[in-house]
Amino acid sequence: MNFSNTEREVIFLKAVKEFIDEMVNYEVFDLNGSDPESQIMFHSITHQRFFNIILVDFLSRSDKKVIGEQQSYLAAIQSICQNPSFNDDDSISNLAFATDEFIGWLEQEVKAETWLPSIETNVMLSIKRIEFLKICGNISKHNFSRLSAVAKDLVKILGKNNINVGLEEALLILDEFYDRFHSDCTYHF
Repeated sequence: MNFSNTEREVIFLKAVKEFIDEMVNYEVFDLNGSDPESQIMFHSITHQRFFNIILVDFLSRSDKKVIGEQQSYLAAIQSICQNPSFNDDDSISNLAFATDEFIGWLEQEVKAETWLPSIETNVMLSIKRIEFLKICGNISKHNFSRLSAVAKDLVKILGKNNINVGLEEALLILDEFYDRFHSDCTYHF
């Protein structure tokens, strides 16, 4: 399908709005405190898992068969902000600012002390937020039989932290990684 720039903008804005409406929802969590010390408290582990599944979908790419192109939703929003079809009196500035801030937050590398008992390793793991969010989202979404790509990502991340493991070992520690980075709700690192 071929869409005009305006149609493409509407499609991506609608898709992103739907993702955000599903994630940022008081049926899923409560917001405690005030910025910059806000904290989300999920109503249950099922709600937390649902949130992470929707988040990993939001951090992924569009379906080329539906939208006509395969692009990450965040890259699409950045592109819209740079060349908007709808921009009345600089109305795009808030979206541009929020998008840039969110991308910066996702790309930030954080350090987290991580115990991986299956390989008897305690490490101060240096990892980008987007990396652990994607890994945890995919673990939330799929069972172990569909996680070989996630395990390969984990092998690379551990390798960057001077921990060399093979694919089998990475598959073994997926649950431990998930407990540390999903169950501990480390979105605030």
